[in-house]
Amino acid sequence: MNNTTKAKYDMAEKMLKVDISLEEVALMTELPMETLKKIQHDIEKDGLVTRHDVKDVDLGTSYLI
Repeated sequence: MNNTTKAKYDMAEKMLKVDISLEEVALMTELPMETLKKIQHDIEKDGLVTRHDVKDVDLGTSYLI
């Protein structure tokens, strides 16, 4: 695997970990959907997906040091 292909795989993995859709990742990386589905399966199997449905908490500036 050359450096360009490796970079595409690494970028796809990072994008999928933050819950970007397979279609968007395919568009940006030009990797086949079957490849992306395998990467996504491996990520989910290892429990490495970052969820965006968790509510953010505003701590305010009083907690800054």
